[in-house]
Amino acid sequence: MSDFSECALKTIQAIFDSLDLGMALVDLEYNFILVNGLFCEFFAVNDLKDRKCYELIYNRKSPCVPCIPRLFEKVGKTVERTIMAPEDSWATYLEVKEYLLKVDEVLRGYLIVVRDVSEKKKVEETLKEQALFDSLTGAYNKRVFYEYLAMLMESARRYEEPLSVAVFDIDDFKKINDTYGHLFGDRVLFEFAKIVRNNIRRSDVFGRIGGEEFAVIFPKTNIDGAFVVAERIRQEIEAHLFVHATKVTVSIGLAQMKKEDTPETLIARADGALYKAKRSGKNQVVIAD
Repeated sequence: MSDFSECALKTIQAIFDSLDLGMALVDLEYNFILVNGLFCEFFAVNDLKDRKCYELIYNRKSPCVPCIPRLFEKVGKTVERTIMAPEDSWATYLEVKEYLLKVDEVLRGYLIVVRDVSEKKKVEETLKEQALFDSLTGAYNKRVFYEYLAMLMESARRYEEPLSVAVFDIDDFKKINDTYGHLFGDRVLFEFAKIVRNNIRRSDVFGRIGGEEFAVIFPKTNIDGAFVVAERIRQEIEAHLFVHATKVTVSIGLAQMKKEDTPETLIARADGALYKAKRSGKNQVVIAD
């Protein structure tokens, strides 16, 4: 039985129905006393008879630890969580806030407030992705690439394993942009990145470290192994018909980590090999000394 009078329940129901939030009133046994229509829509249910709040909201078989009254008060006045909405719901993510409900300092139940945070979550995920990846090519951005490089070099030293890097630069890319425009150039970069990703392992790290300059980290790979992959990529790019049947080539510099290398010196050595490839006629793979 509810600890609330019929008049109080009617008043609460009217308030619930006026709000653009999912609202529920739950007793101390975790049974639903009142809900509004939006709450039912969020959880894709019509009948809440004999349903416990922890079963419906969190798919649990027992009360959530923070919602046990004596523990709830230790946590604070509010418990807040973000959850995935049920498959049948039109929402994707829901923010659930639970409040202890006291009347004259006597605990009477819980108030649950739910709102759709799908768009907010989508924006957060987009911002997180933008902080890691180059938006055009999907490669890691320069900052993240160097963080991975430092971590993988440390691991290679610890376990005395080889590590190699490749630096790629699309030949005459400025001429491509000047001739066909930047949108065309962006399409070339997108297709180039796709070819690289299709030829490297999941353990390899692909990053964009400059305008048309990219790099790959090959963990546990010596220079000979890196050369095989780099040459395969070079050949596929040369054979590939880019937008408007345009032919594109790439120059590649390779370097294997030395004991004294830092991330910056390792990339600098690969860069030196890259520019040697450029000076030697382009469209080739050159290994650093």
